[in-house]
Amino acid sequence: MQPDALAGRLLELLREGTLAASKLSERARVTLGPLFRTGVLREERAGRGRRVTIADESALRTWIAARYPSGLSVDADDDLPPRATSLSHVGHSKRGRQLEAEPLLLRGFGDAVLTHGPTVTAEPCVMRPGVTLHLADTTRASGVASALLSEEYTWHFSGTFAIVENFEVFLHVDELLPALDAALYAAGRLSTRVIDWLTTLDDAQILHMGDYDPVGLDEYLRLRQALGPRVTLHIPTDLDDFEDRVRRYGRPDLLQTSADLLATVRRRADPAVNQVLEILDRHGKALEQGALLI
Repeated sequence: MQPDALAGRLLELLREGTLAASKLSERARVTLGPLFRTGVLREERAGRGRRVTIADESALRTWIAARYPSGLSVDADDDLPPRATSLSHVGHSKRGRQLEAEPLLLRGFGDAVLTHGPTVTAEPCVMRPGVTLHLADTTRASGVASALLSEEYTWHFSGTFAIVENFEVFLHVDELLPALDAALYAAGRLSTRVIDWLTTLDDAQILHMGDYDPVGLDEYLRLRQALGPRVTLHIPTDLDDFEDRVRRYGRPDLLQTSADLLATVRRRADPAVNQVLEILDRHGKALEQGALLI
C-alpha cells in the first residue's frame, strides 16, 4: 500500500521514468514545487499532453526519503494507532486519519448520567456489560467528569446539553443556566467525531454557547446543519443587558479579522443568528462569551 496518493504517483514516476502531468493534483504540484523550481523534476510537452520527467534521480530519492521514512510502498501497520501510522509512513503525525479515540470533558448537574449498553470487544469476543457514568456525582466530587469517545465507547445522554466554547464559562455554566443537565467543553471547534456522536443523542436538546463573533456563530450554524432543530443558540433572555455588554465589552477586531467568515455567516444565518448580528452591527463589535460572567 502507498502512504498517500502522492506516494503512488512518485512510485510510478520512478518505475517508468515519466508520468502524465495530468495525474498530479493541484495539492501534489504545490508539494512538488521545490523539485520543479530546482530542476530535479521537469515538465515537458509530449504529443497532445504534457509529461513529468526526472532530471536528478539522486536528489529526488533524497527528497522522498525525507518525506516518506518507511518508503513509497509500505506494509499496513494494523496494530499501530492512526497518528503513529502516519508518522511511520509520511513522517508527520497529523497527516493521517483522525485519532482512534477522543476525550470528552464534561460537567453534570442534578441526576445527569452517561450510559452505554452492552458491547462486544475485539477477538476473542467478550461481552462488555452496560456502563453508567454518573456525571453529576463526579462533578460534585471533582469539579469535572470525563469519558472516552470511540467505537467501543459510544455514550448515550438524555436531557439539556450545552456545548460551551469558553473554559471559564464552562466552569460556571450552572450559575448562568441553573436548569441545565450537562455541559461539554468544546475548546474551539468540535471534531467530526464529536458531532457524529451528538447526532445519535435523540433524547438530548443541544444548546450552543460560543463567542458572539463570526467564528462562534459559524460553529453554531455548523451544528445546526448537522443536528437540525435540536440545536439552539444561547442568547441571554435580557436583550437590553446583552446589548449593553456588547457596547461596553465588545471588540471591533473580532469582526474585522474575520470579515470573510462574517459574510458567510450572514448568507447562512437563521433567525437566532440574525438577532445577534443586529446587535453586533449596531455597535460594530463582537463579544466574547466570558463577558456574560461580569
